[in-house]
Amino acid sequence: MRILLGVIFFAAIILSLGAFVMHKRKQESFGNQEDMYCVLFWAKWCPHCIAMESDWKKLTQNYDGRRVNGKICHIVSAEESDTHTAEYRKMCPKKISGFPTIMLMNNGKWKEYACGRNFASFESFIKST
Repeated sequence: MRILLGVIFFAAIILSLGAFVMHKRKQESFGNQEDMYCVLFWAKWCPHCIAMESDWKKLTQNYDGRRVNGKICHIVSAEESDTHTAEYRKMCPKKISGFPTIMLMNNGKWKEYACGRNFASFESFIKST
């Protein structure tokens, strides 16, 4: 019985260390100074998020993985109930208290989006940063 408890305890330590290393790697790769990240924090129940969904998809299709102002642009959708959203919230300096919230990280600095909820406004925001 003691051996079984010891094995379970040891396995729990190994798993928690692995989760920490994976989380740290995600943070480091997300903070790559060579790339730009535009993150949409949204919720399935939010009417504003639903209304802008097609424009956000168009932005993703046109810019995700492509160069903008010399940097690779990553368009990220962080849905409220998604497990990875908590990681994005930790990395973002602003407390996300409403939806939709759009944040752009470029050169290690975060900038909050405060314009229209349409493709042309999203595109202008990305190109101006």
